[in-house]
Amino acid sequence: MVRPRSLLAVALGAVLLAGCGGGKSSSTTSAGASAGQAAKPPKPVGSPPARESVPEAEKRIQRLASSNDCDVVNKLNLLHRPDLNTTARCESLQGLAGLAVKGGASYGDAAVIDYSLGIRTMSLVLVRQPDGLFHVAFPDYLVAQSSVGTKYADQFDRAAQGAVKALRTHHCAQFLANAYREIGPGSLSKSDTCNFVDNNPIAGAFSSYPQASIDGLGGNRNFGFFGISAPAGYLTLVFAHETPSDYLPPGKTLPKGAPAYGFAGVYLTNSPKKAKSGKG
Repeated sequence: MVRPRSLLAVALGAVLLAGCGGGKSSSTTSAGASAGQAAKPPKPVGSPPARESVPEAEKRIQRLASSNDCDVVNKLNLLHRPDLNTTARCESLQGLAGLAVKGGASYGDAAVIDYSLGIRTMSLVLVRQPDGLFHVAFPDYLVAQSSVGTKYADQFDRAAQGAVKALRTHHCAQFLANAYREIGPGSLSKSDTCNFVDNNPIAGAFSSYPQASIDGLGGNRNFGFFGISAPAGYLTLVFAHETPSDYLPPGKTLPKGAPAYGFAGVYLTNSPKKAKSGKG
């Protein structure tokens, strides 16, 4: 169910209060508290710290993308995805340096920057990570209209419910019915998509923390963002609007049954803090 964090906090608070009945001696209460503390499950990880605004991210992207050193350019990539640090990806990111920014906006721990691409618009999707900075999730070169400054598409809520349910139950066909087919797991071969569904992090998050919820972070006409907080980490989910058929490049078509709004990716955007070792 898509719901704000506040409702989840109230529900958890009610559970805790229900276990604190009165009328017991102080020794019994103390023993009960100790037992409760011993059985207390790990706390869910919250969203990453915010150490950069979108305008600051625009300037940093321009600066890093202008470098001829791929080690510098790769700092724009996702921290938990060293496999993205390739020459091809580096060259693609370097192309951002020559583009003019049309606008940018943040949505919780995610953001979108629109760039002019001739008569077209390219939307760069970013997610904030543990370092507090925005990192590149993916560019979408086929948005029919600008993303920033547009009204949020409510269809993303239904897509999020369907995709998360499919991922929690490892149901590949249901996932494909709610997956973006141009970018992300839904754009892969069926066997690779189903392999993702069988081993996805969202199922693990709910398995370890059943009371987790899908927190809506907002978005625009082209992208919707959601967060899931669990003890193993904070996940940011990105959903996207499929490119209209009349806007696709010549010869390109979407698979039959592709949804208009679908799951485009899930990103680990915050991790549990490492416990400090005690001094002996």
